[in-house]
Amino acid sequence: TFRYILPAGTGSGVRISGDGIREQTMTPGPDGEQWTVATQQNVLGSFSLVLEWPLQAKPGLQPVEAPEIRVLGVSSQRGYVVLEGSETLRLVAQTRNLAETDPAELPSVPWQRESRVLAAYSYVAPPYSLSVRAERFEPDPSLKGLVREAVLSTAVAADGQRLTQATYTLAPTSDAQFLEVTLPRDSQ
Repeated sequence: TFRYILPAGTGSGVRISGDGIREQTMTPGPDGEQWTVATQQNVLGSFSLVLEWPLQAKPGLQPVEAPEIRVLGVSSQRGYVVLEGSETLRLVAQTRNLAETDPAELPSVPWQRESRVLAAYSYVAPPYSLSVRAERFEPDPSLKGLVREAVLSTAVAADGQRLTQATYTLAPTSDAQFLEVTLPRDSQ
């Protein structure tokens, strides 16, 4: 049996997943909502539970506070905070006692990604805090080509005339067969 506390008001949208969960109950309390998760068998060693719930705040000027999860009756607690969202969001985060983590390093847990992972953080022990301001932006247009290498060679004649040769190594990023090039003004 595992017990943990979530902030008040999160109960209706909480999804809990993990191997061998038998029962889950929520009891409102003065410090938040106390959840009890009972497993089908006794657990020794590490055990992973995934707690998911949507934050009600919308992107805008006001920051969103990621709620802290407190596990009761354990000798140590470490975990991850993962932010999912649309690719049209840009995040500005302020953290305390959290380390930014590469999403590829997240543990293998029964978690269904529903959106793009915008950021991932890990913590070794509470307390921690995460305040995120999200703003919408228009995605950059897709690249038509990528310059892998550019070599410019310029020769200057005695009369001051310059001759420049540009050699580009390109990597295609689309099915386009031609790439439009703009020469500097007054070039021939």
